[in-house]
Amino acid sequence: IHESLNPYVMASRYENYWSLLHSLKFVEYAPSPVEKGYLTLLSSELLNGKRPQELLVMKWLCEEGPLEHSEIASRFQEMDLDHGDTCFTTIERILNLEWFTDQQRKTFGGTPLAIRKDSVFKLSEEFRSLYDSYAADWSPSSFRSHVDDVIETGLLLNRKHYGASDKLIRGKRYSRRDTCRLLNWAKNQESTIYGYKTDAVSGTCPIFITYHKDADISESIRYEDTLLNQSTLHWFSRNRRTLASRELQPILSNAVDLHLFAKREDADGTDFYYLGQVDATNPQQTTMLGKNDQKVDVVTTDLKLRVPLPVDLFESLTARKNVAATP
Repeated sequence: IHESLNPYVMASRYENYWSLLHSLKFVEYAPSPVEKGYLTLLSSELLNGKRPQELLVMKWLCEEGPLEHSEIASRFQEMDLDHGDTCFTTIERILNLEWFTDQQRKTFGGTPLAIRKDSVFKLSEEFRSLYDSYAADWSPSSFRSHVDDVIETGLLLNRKHYGASDKLIRGKRYSRRDTCRLLNWAKNQESTIYGYKTDAVSGTCPIFITYHKDADISESIRYEDTLLNQSTLHWFSRNRRTLASRELQPILSNAVDLHLFAKREDADGTDFYYLGQVDATNPQQTTMLGKNDQKVDVVTTDLKLRVPLPVDLFESLTARKNVAATP
């Protein structure tokens, strides 16, 4: 089934796979509200397998019980996975729900999957009690079996599509929320990125561009970002910015790691292709037309990709909007 259908798409469309089975009348009972919250969090955030750390921590805690931070870090190191403090902070805040917005926490039931107390990670009492209340034998109406299935499927997808890695993979697609997690931000800030945002703690700045703007986009935000070739994007800052603007200093000076993401047009959805890490060169202060055709300040810079784009991805992004092209 993994070869013909995307388990993440199937499960997340119905919030979780158990709810999908119930909606199709394959099982008599739906998950309880508490079970649904936990499974929806696992399915919508971790099942895609875009990085394995949270899945591995949940797997080990379910199978073995509480674990010392140092033991988990040692295992991550052996697997060539990020085991730094910034990464662990993100993992902890995702599993205890502090990483998410208030509305997202409400959707997930508001109760942590796991917590860290001092140097020990352990399942929350609520999750542990519920998980242990089910027999280990597989059943389509077993919370325990659905948890195990999400974890194993997520790890399988990570191995298959991301090479068992926790790194951003060039040519793969990521949402703003995925990016906040993989760059180890302490909180989900997807709604405030507005094209780019610097996170001082992780020392990263993702830059998102939509290559072909829709016709109804306001002139004041119709930035003419242009791929000059397979290695260079001519990029525009937000308007009303100058070379002295504080928000641009980390970008123009390359004081943070710059990660470039792009999609061809808005019709391509909320995910962007990861193009790779870039360095900013040749910053220039210029103007663009804003509201009422008034000129406003803007800064342009060339973003140089450290590894050139493959021809198929370059051509896909730069193809005219009425030409369907998929790398």
